[in-house]
Amino acid sequence: MSALSPAVALQSQPVADGTLVRFPCADFDEATTDGLTDTLYDLALREGRPSLYLDLDDVKYLASITMGRLIVLDKKLRDAGGRLHLCNLNRQVYEVFRVSRLNQLIDVRPKEDATVLGAGGVRH
Repeated sequence: MSALSPAVALQSQPVADGTLVRFPCADFDEATTDGLTDTLYDLALREGRPSLYLDLDDVKYLASITMGRLIVLDKKLRDAGGRLHLCNLNRQVYEVFRVSRLNQLIDVRPKEDATVLGAGGVRH
């Protein structure tokens, strides 16, 4: 298993039905996501909350390889009884998911969507 890039310091907090994780990088590319799927999956299972809310507020660029890894992560979380939720996406990143129709596979929320995240009542 690869380790997450040491430059990426994930911040996580429990919410009622999962774990909220803030991704603090502007570029969500191959260099920053090396090992991300395994790291986030392990975090969700370790917390005993297989639903994962990934806050991408700081992300300005999302590489196609990252999108593939997020789909794999969602599949693994679903197999464990949870789900991946991407939230707080800027309009450009959200549009990539919408145009590619990946928003039909993964729960994707733009910044303008002020929906409560999970049952924990975390708002963005």
